[in-house]
Parts: sequence; C-alpha cells; structure tokens
Amino acid sequence: MNGVASPEQELQQLREAVRRQPGDFIGWLMLADAEMEAAAVDAAAHALQRARTLRGDHPETLARMGRLQWLQGRHAQAIDLLQRAAALAPQHPGIALWLGHALEDGGEAEGAARAYAIAHRLLPDEPHIAAQHLNWRRRLCDWDGLEALSRQVREAVAQGRPGVEPFAFLSEDGSAAEQLACARLRAAPLARIRPLPPVRIRAHGPLRLGFLSNGFGAHPTGLLTVALFEALRAQPTVEAHLFALNRDDGSEIRGRLAAAAPLHAVAGRPHREVALAIRDAGIDLLFDLRGWGGGGAPEVLALRPAPVQLNWLAYPGTSGAPWIDYVVGDAFALPEWLEPDYSERVLRLPRAFQPSDTRREVGVPPSREDCGLPAAGVVFCCFNNSYKLNPRSFARLLAVLEGVPGACCGCSPAPARPTRACARRRRRPAWRRGAWCSPQSCRIRPPWRAPAMPTCSSTPARTTPTPPPPTHCGPAARC
Repeated sequence: MNGVASPEQELQQLREAVRRQPGDFIGWLMLADAEMEAAAVDAAAHALQRARTLRGDHPETLARMGRLQWLQGRHAQAIDLLQRAAALAPQHPGIALWLGHALEDGGEAEGAARAYAIAHRLLPDEPHIAAQHLNWRRRLCDWDGLEALSRQVREAVAQGRPGVEPFAFLSEDGSAAEQLACARLRAAPLARIRPLPPVRIRAHGPLRLGFLSNGFGAHPTGLLTVALFEALRAQPTVEAHLFALNRDDGSEIRGRLAAAAPLHAVAGRPHREVALAIRDAGIDLLFDLRGWGGGGAPEVLALRPAPVQLNWLAYPGTSGAPWIDYVVGDAFALPEWLEPDYSERVLRLPRAFQPSDTRREVGVPPSREDCGLPAAGVVFCCFNNSYKLNPRSFARLLAVLEGVPGACCGCSPAPARPTRACARRRRRPAWRRGAWCSPQSCRIRPPWRAPAMPTCSSTPARTTPTPPPPTHCGPAARC
C-alpha cells in the first residue's frame, strides 16, 4: 500500500473519529461519504441522520441524503432533496453535479442539462464535471462549440488527471492508447482496495462460472444472456451462478434467469458482502457483465473474490484494471491491432462474442402507414444512442439519404416530453429545410445538400462544413 491507507482503513478511522467526537458535523458527513462508497446504505443513512441532528437541513446534509436516494434508484426523492440543497447553496458545483445525475436518471433531460452546465460554469477546470457536461451535451446532440470541451477532456486524460469516465470517453475522437490511459486513471483509486485472500480454481467438480451484472431482468443484458444460461444448465461440466446487482423487476426474463441458474440477489448489499457471497459460492471464473458501462460494481471485483476474472459483453473496451485478467471479444469487436492497448489478455470467440435469446418471437409487422412512413421509398434506420452521433456521422447519414431518392431515416424513440422538445426545435434551420419528426420517432428526410465528405484518414479535413444539428424528438433522443 506504500503507506497509503486503504478505503477499508479510512472507513474504520472515520468511524473511530466520530465515536470519539460525536459532535463533529463534518466527521459525520465524511463518514456518510465513505459508507456510500462501500455501498453500506444503512450505515450511510445513520451517519446522515446524526449530521442532520447537529445542523438540521444543512445543504451538505440534504445533498448527501439526495445522493443516497439516487444510489438506491429513488429518483424522485433524490431530485427533491438535491433541488432543496441547490436552492440553499446555488454556488456549490458538487451539488449541481449530483442534481444532474438524479435528473438524468429520473428522465428530466433538460433539467439535467441545466444542472451540468451550472456545475461546469462554477468549476470549469474540473475534469469530471467537464466530462459529464460534455457527455450530456452529446446525448442531446448539442454540438455547438463542443470542440473546446472535448479538447479539455482529452487533455485531462493526457495529463493523468482522474475523473473522466471511460464509457463516456469512447465518444471522443481519441486513440486506443488514450482510452487505455483513461481506464487506468478510473481504476487507480479502486486498486487501493485490499483484496480477499487469494484462492485457486477448484480441482474437482464442475467449473463454477459466476456472472455479475445489474441487468438480470428486462434489460439488454438479460435479453442477450438468458438463452445462454438455459443452455448451460444442460452442461454437466459447468455450473453457472448469477449475482444480480439489480432488484427483481418481476419480468418474464427475470423468471427465466432464476430458473436457468442459481440467482443470488445481492442488490443494495455492501461491496464486501457481495464479494464474500461470490467467494462462498466457490466461483472459479467470474465474468463482469458491466465493465465501465455504469451500474456495475467494480469495487466488488477489486476485492478479487474469484481466482480468474473476466470482462465480457457490455463493455468490450479495456478495463485498465489490475483485477481483470481477460477480456472476451471476437475478431470484429476486438481486432488484433487493438491488443497492445488492452490491459487484459484477449480471448476471442470463434464467431460472435454476443449471444442472443433464441426464443424471441417476431410479431406481425405494422404497415408503413401505421409507422407514419410514406407509401414508398427506402427506409433507413439509426437505432443508436444519440451520443454516438456527431457532425461528421450525421453528415454521412444525410449524404446517404440524398443519394437515395424518396428515402427516409427512422431513429429510436425519444425518452421524454417529445412534443415540447420538437416544437422548440422547429425554429432551427434543419426544420425549415425539410427535417420532420413525430412524438413516436425521429425521421429525417434529405433536407439539404450534405457537405463534401473528408477523405478517410485519422485526422479529417478541418475545412469540411459542419452540418446543422439534427432534429430529434426529445431532449435526449436515443438515436
């Protein structure tokens, strides 16, 4: 540890400090922060109650109470508490940042954008805040003046300044080496966690495979993996165990998962308890199904509950983490030339690394009229999340549409309040040039002559005109 206290030691020191000085308001707040980092929800709530007893509804206390509600997925309560805190401390960038997180997860996209903008205005040089602001603007396809913000975030990574989330950094025009540097910066604080005593793969019995995810239910992870686990149930040489970080959503997929393999409900439990549950199950190989995709538990993996740990499925990028031994991909998603910029050993499946549910049934297709489409013409679809678009990719999309007479493009549905957002954006030039949408989906017809495309190179020509921003159906259209 090089003389630096581990998070567990720091937590014990804070507990001892408030025991000796129970009237220390700041001490209780610091303890609440540490308990939340350990996912000890009840202990964090107790510490905040003691702080509230000392100072009442102090904005620092209210903000942490809101953050605790947010960590438990109680978005409405989190928003209320954080808005109260922000009203009491409008110049506090951290409170504005947490409010942005709560509004984002609560479906308040425009409110989240305002909160992130306030946080960045109050603390413009902080990499974490700049990266959050940048990522949310990309989700909104708000590209005006985004180059400077992107440059700031990339420079922060190059300078070794922590705080940039690797998943969000994927949207930047960075190299694989930059992505590895970002991931290592993100993993570095968690590398201080003291792991459990090492164990070996068991010598007898079926190989026990553990899968850790917050998506075991009606979620892309559940939809992709349920048939795989049902197939593994018939294999006598392996035994799958699912460790669910999310609560039971009552879905059919959750029921199938629970029937296919032992499902350990570990949602809301402290990281160390989850790690011990994995260790007690005798897991030989532990698969992290989230990576840096958000909602996972890297702290659990940093405790090294299994002898071999692998990154698979949700985040095929590098973890940059010393506790991940392998990454599972395929030749397309993870080509050989990327290997030098992965911290893990690369394993490739012979065909595709992503399974799917073989029991899906295709319903009766709707008519073109039901979908609001013209009676004839090619229909292109862009079902990517909005942050995956940028001016260059959008220009390519429009160039394709222009080259196919009568074609149109459908995008993913908007998540919230589409009609108000669309009405506001009708004033933009793209609307006047022919782009149109409905509350159900974003559909773009070729409204204007796309600029000449730059030649394929690592550095696109700077003289290429930037097209107008895309028109989408909501404040955070998932196109």
